[in-house]
Amino acid sequence: MCSLKDAYVLDLGCFAGNDLSLWIAENCADYTGIDLSEQAIKVLNAKLRERGLIHARGCAQNFLANSYPDNHFDLVYAYSVLHNQGCISHHRGIASGLETWRYDNLA
Repeated sequence: MCSLKDAYVLDLGCFAGNDLSLWIAENCADYTGIDLSEQAIKVLNAKLRERGLIHARGCAQNFLANSYPDNHFDLVYAYSVLHNQGCISHHRGIASGLETWRYDNLA
């Protein structure tokens, strides 16, 4: 398991962030939550600002857009969004040897 305090974390399909999303954001080196919903990301960013987490942000975007540099993220957290984990293994922003925390009741 990677050290969370040093990790660059991608919260994939975060919506407005859940309790674990916020805990991760509070305890990692860099947090990026992405979701397709602009309204949900506004709510997430408000929660992050309330907590003073300047190293954390939410972005309304499509994960498959590949807008991050190669090997940018150390850990991916995905709650009920990855029905096929193969989609993350081909993303250039994901570091080799990536750790994935996921829960998917459809998998």
